[in-house]
Amino acid sequence: MLNQKGRLEICLNGMKWASLILITILILSGTALAAISYTLNSIPNPPSIYTGDSTTVSFSIANNNLLYKGMCAITVDSSPWSSEFPVSAGYSVTQSISVQAPAWGNGAGSVQHTVNSYCYSTLDSTKVYQSTSFILTYTENPGYIASQTINSAQSAINSAQSSINSAQNAINDAKNLGADASLAENKLFNAQNSMQTSQSKLASANSYLASSNYNQATNTANEAKSSADTSKTDADSAYSIVVQAKQLVQAAKDSASTAITSAKKVIDSASTSKAEAQNAINDAKNIGADVGSAQMLLDDAISKLNSANTKYNEANSYFNNMKWNDAKVSADDAKTYANDALTNAGIAKSTGIQAKMNTPTPTPKASVSIDLHGEKTDVVLGEDILLKLSAVNYISMPKMHVQVIIKPPSGMSVASSEFSKSGAGQFTSDYELDPGGVRDIEVRIKSNQVGNFNVEGIVVYYFGDEKDKAVDKTVNLPITVRNEPVQNSITNPVQKSIPGLGVIVGLIGLLFAIFLKKKRQKNK
Repeated sequence: MLNQKGRLEICLNGMKWASLILITILILSGTALAAISYTLNSIPNPPSIYTGDSTTVSFSIANNNLLYKGMCAITVDSSPWSSEFPVSAGYSVTQSISVQAPAWGNGAGSVQHTVNSYCYSTLDSTKVYQSTSFILTYTENPGYIASQTINSAQSAINSAQSSINSAQNAINDAKNLGADASLAENKLFNAQNSMQTSQSKLASANSYLASSNYNQATNTANEAKSSADTSKTDADSAYSIVVQAKQLVQAAKDSASTAITSAKKVIDSASTSKAEAQNAINDAKNIGADVGSAQMLLDDAISKLNSANTKYNEANSYFNNMKWNDAKVSADDAKTYANDALTNAGIAKSTGIQAKMNTPTPTPKASVSIDLHGEKTDVVLGEDILLKLSAVNYISMPKMHVQVIIKPPSGMSVASSEFSKSGAGQFTSDYELDPGGVRDIEVRIKSNQVGNFNVEGIVVYYFGDEKDKAVDKTVNLPITVRNEPVQNSITNPVQKSIPGLGVIVGLIGLLFAIFLKKKRQKNK
C-alpha cells in the first residue's frame, strides 16, 4: 500500500505527463492551421433550361481544421472574386451562384462553367485554391421559336401577296390584249382563298403568342405558313400560265400589225400606179389612141384595189376588236389584192404609153380658131380701145396648151389687161384648153397719137405632150386714130306732111292777125 508521499509523487508525475501531452497537442494544432485544409464539393449538372433563362447552382465548402476558422472566396469562370466569407472550424458553408443560358436565337446546346475558390486560416494567410466544373445544357426558348415561326409565316404571306398582285396585273394585261385568262384566273382564285386562310391562321398564332401559349402559337404559325406557301404556288402558276397566254396573243397582235402595215404599203403603191396608169391612158386618148386593152387592165386593177381597201378596213376592224388572227388573214388578203392591182395597173400604164407611141399625133392644122376683135377701131385721140382675143380648141382635138402674146403698136399704151406677164411692150399669158374649150382675153389700150396703127396678136399652141410640134399663128387688127370725130352731114332732108296740118297752121295765123288788129284799135 502506497503511502501519502508516494501517492503525491505519482500525482505530480501524472500532471507532468499531462502537461507535456497538452503542450504537444497545442504545438501540433498550430502547425495544422498554418496549412489550412478545406473541401470544395463537386457540383452536379443542373437540369436543362431554355435560352435566355437562368438557374441557380449550389455547392459547399467544408473547413477541415477543427480549431480555427478559415476565410474563403469564390469566382465563376472569369468573373471577379466574391467577397470573402468565414467558414468555422470543422464546419461547411453552402454557396449559390446564378448561371444563364445564351440569349434567344442561339438554338440548343451546352456550356461548361468552372467554380474557383480559395481559403486561408486566421493563423496563416497562405491561400489554398481549388476548383470544380459542371455542364449547363439548354434548348431554344418556345417563345422565340413561336415568334420566329410567326415571322416566317408573315414573310411567306407577304411573298404570296406579291405573287398574287403580279398574277393579277399579268391577267389584266393579257385580257386587255384579248387573251384567254380563264385558267390563270382559276389558279388565282385558289391562291386568294389560301391567302385568306393563312391570314386567319396568323392572327390566331399572334393571339396564342400574346397569351404565352408558345407551342400552340408555333403550330398555328406553321399552318399559316403552309397555307401561304400554297397560295404563292398557285399565284406563281397563274402568273406563268397567263404570261404564256399573253406572249402568244402579243405575237399574234404583232403579226397582225405587221401584216396590216405591209398591206397598206402595197395599197399605197397600187393607188399611185393606178393614178399613173390613168394619166397614161388619158394622154393616149387625147390623141385618139386605142386604149381599150389598157382600160380593161386598169378597170381590173381598180376592182382589185377596191377589194384590197375593203379587206384592209376589215383587218383594221378586227384589229380594233382584238381579233388578231382574223386581222392578219384579212390583211394578207388585202395585200394579195393590192399586189394584183399593182401588177395590172403597171401593165395598164405600159399599155397606154405604148398605145400613145403607136398612134400618130393629129395634125394641128385648122385645129384651133383664133380671133382678134376690136369693138371700135376708128377712134378719137385719147379714146380707149377694147380688144378681145379668143382661142377655141376643136372638140375633136386633145388638150391644148396655149400661149397668147399681144404687141400694142407704138403711140398706144395698155390701160388694163388680163395678161399675167409683160415686158418690153409685149403682154403674154399661158392657158390650157380641153377639147371644145374656149378662152376670151381682153386688153384695153389707149390712143396717144393720131394715125393708122396695127395691133398684132400671136398665139403659140401644141397638143398633149408634143411640145416639139408647137404651132404659132399671127392675127392683125388695124386701128385709126383722128383728132376730131367723123361728121355725118344730112342733105335734102325729106319732109313729110301731116294731113290737115296746113289748114290748122293757116287758121292759127288768121286768128293771130285778128288779135293784133283789135289790140292796135284799142290802143288808139
